[in-house]
Amino acid sequence: CAKCHRLGGLGGAGTNADNVDLLTIQAPRNVTSIDDELRRKVVAFHPGLAISRQQATAFSPAAVAVQLSATTVLHRFSSDPNYEAWRRRFLAGSRTIRLPLDRIVAFNTGKSLRPLGGMHPVQRLEGLAYQYSERNTPALFGAGLIDGLPDAVFEEMLVRQAETTDSYISGKIPRVAGGKAGRFGWRGQSENLHEFVLGACAVELGLEAPGRAQPIDPLRVSFDRPLAVDSLGLDISDEQCKSLTQFVAHLPPPRILKPTDTAQAAAVARGEERFEKIGCADCHFKQVADIAGIYSDLLLHDMGEGLADPVPANPGGSPSYYGGGDSLLVKTPPDQQREWRTPPLWGARDSGPYLHDGRAPTFPEAIAWHAGEAARSALAFRQLEKAEQEEVLAFLNCLAAPATESLALENVLLADGQ
Repeated sequence: CAKCHRLGGLGGAGTNADNVDLLTIQAPRNVTSIDDELRRKVVAFHPGLAISRQQATAFSPAAVAVQLSATTVLHRFSSDPNYEAWRRRFLAGSRTIRLPLDRIVAFNTGKSLRPLGGMHPVQRLEGLAYQYSERNTPALFGAGLIDGLPDAVFEEMLVRQAETTDSYISGKIPRVAGGKAGRFGWRGQSENLHEFVLGACAVELGLEAPGRAQPIDPLRVSFDRPLAVDSLGLDISDEQCKSLTQFVAHLPPPRILKPTDTAQAAAVARGEERFEKIGCADCHFKQVADIAGIYSDLLLHDMGEGLADPVPANPGGSPSYYGGGDSLLVKTPPDQQREWRTPPLWGARDSGPYLHDGRAPTFPEAIAWHAGEAARSALAFRQLEKAEQEEVLAFLNCLAAPATESLALENVLLADGQ
């Protein structure tokens, strides 16, 4: 876990080098049902879209799930020496292009007609069209406080937001399967911290966890013979998973580290006032219930076309660890591709790069990407005088990671003694 969660200390965010890679396929045009030909195409593209770990022991065309998934993780590693070459087929021309600040601003202000669709170019492989996207590692500081929020708090935030923004901002409660409020994930797709941890163990670390099967090996699937699966049991026990969740739940919340210099402290105070005045605090609430200094409403918001992603949010609930529809054939509204959960800004100084895929290395670039419901605030920030912008940025740079020495990686004793 610490390989990715390390910025600002153990449990923090991660760099782009550790981003999760996602592949999302598009259903062929005019296809309304899943037949054997489509199943074979999907399996040839990436078996993880069609076969669960539970089905793998008796694999055959008939055993493939009737509902094909649209998105799968493209894992970084495998014990198979041929995996890296197989993986590279998907990545040619897929990496996100770093866009200059002026181009981002021009697009989001309507002064440029050059589309940003190149962020996720549509490519073709094995007879299917697909897109590549990424997820950056979120910080886990203070996660236990968020985990303890009752569902009623999310309803209260909707009312509070509607009363204070004249309805130009309209958040949605992230929902999980079953209708409960989602608290974790870039789109709030995990109901509670334990589910979030279990999913990470299985999907991202490749561990066979209780109730969460690790992904299948995509190079060991064949229509001609049963899939060989090692039946070694669990890699991590229920007790260990619960202990891991408890550890994450007790990571301390971030802190506001204000300067001791009187002039600098005054500048930070003015920056916070402007942060509220230009509308940033309309979504980045300073306090949620009894959680102070969180700077989030934990709701979903339409963030504009520039932040659209192939894996849509699903406010009605999604079985996927990363969100998205239940099936390849489910058509989701375009606005769900633009919706993101407001990330808590506490600890933001030590959690860059920013946004869901880490495309913004700095605060100004992250602000520039804000459009949709956040367009007014982004415009208001751009219209500030340079010195005023610097004061807002000075305030953001006071939102620091916890000051606990034990969070430093060099002070952590790993299981192997390193």
